[in-house]
Amino acid sequence: MARTQTFDGAITLRILLGTAVGAAAGVALLLWVVPGAGTDYRPAVLSTVLVPLGCFAGWLLSGSRERAATAAVVCFGLYFLSAFAAARLGTLIASFSYFPTVLGVQSLAAAGLALGLGFLGRGLPQVERLRDSRDVAGLAGLLHAGDWRERLEATRALATIGDSQARSPLLVALDDTEPRVRREALAGLAGLAKPEDRPRLDALRDNPDRRTRRLAREVLRWIEE
Repeated sequence: MARTQTFDGAITLRILLGTAVGAAAGVALLLWVVPGAGTDYRPAVLSTVLVPLGCFAGWLLSGSRERAATAAVVCFGLYFLSAFAAARLGTLIASFSYFPTVLGVQSLAAAGLALGLGFLGRGLPQVERLRDSRDVAGLAGLLHAGDWRERLEATRALATIGDSQARSPLLVALDDTEPRVRREALAGLAGLAKPEDRPRLDALRDNPDRRTRRLAREVLRWIEE
């Protein structure tokens, strides 16, 4: 199976668009709150939150969720890093202006983030092809032959498809040795599980992993409803 990841321009363009929207909204907010000079720190701090929010919104709209948690941390880290950099520059540059400096630092960092996530944002190409073609059998095969990441992405893809045919391989994934695979399988079974699956789910209510226990209870409640 090919493990190489190719550059995805759609992710990069959406994050860049989110950056531009966030920057424009920040400028508009600052000019609205402080017409003219725009020297007040408070609206500047508030408005610069919008650039990281724009980046993350662009990520969410990119169609890939593989590194959503990482993207969230990095996007919001943009704000704290740029605010620190601006405060530091303020001690070195007499003519320092907070908002333009923060906005410039954030925009450059966001451009780098957009490029980086363009390369890293997608999952395994073969899994995505199987998901897009709704090849349940092909994804089920990866649950037996793949490494932990292939099994994880295959399980996530099966859950995304939401087809009734995905129920059986998702039940197989409940026995996986990787906790993340089991959690994805449980999330996918919400809406697909049947009453006869209760014994399998009941067994997971005593699983050492807290999130696995919680998800198992949620699926059981869904069956009962």
